[in-house]
Amino acid sequence: MELVLNFSAPQELNNLKEAGSLEKYTWIYGVNSSDELKLDLDTWIISSKEQEKSAHITQWKVNQQEHSMILEEDSNESYQEIDLSFAVAMLGQLVSREDLIRYLKQLKKEFAKSKEDFEKEENGEKKETEVNS
Repeated sequence: MELVLNFSAPQELNNLKEAGSLEKYTWIYGVNSSDELKLDLDTWIISSKEQEKSAHITQWKVNQQEHSMILEEDSNESYQEIDLSFAVAMLGQLVSREDLIRYLKQLKKEFAKSKEDFEKEENGEKKETEVNS
């Protein structure tokens, strides 16, 4: 199932005083774009059709003030990595309560797998460096 990313930034939820004033935004690729982002819940791939970019949810960075995301390769200082808490807050606004529990279990696995892959990659690089020294 593919969903348009239309939700409030977790930062805004934290600052919320009245639940009635919650505004959802359609998240876009970069700041100067109108290209909406979509999340495929089967593969955890976020994609931008117009920009022809797609990657696993853990490879994206977010700018909560601008309601935009970019890939790590296009990164700048105003963007931060998507972490599990951001992804959970996003998902909680995108799916029904019934689906949320199932998707949360999958989401936790995706972030754990991504962290393991990163650590393996980092350790592999260290080993190569040590061998070449």
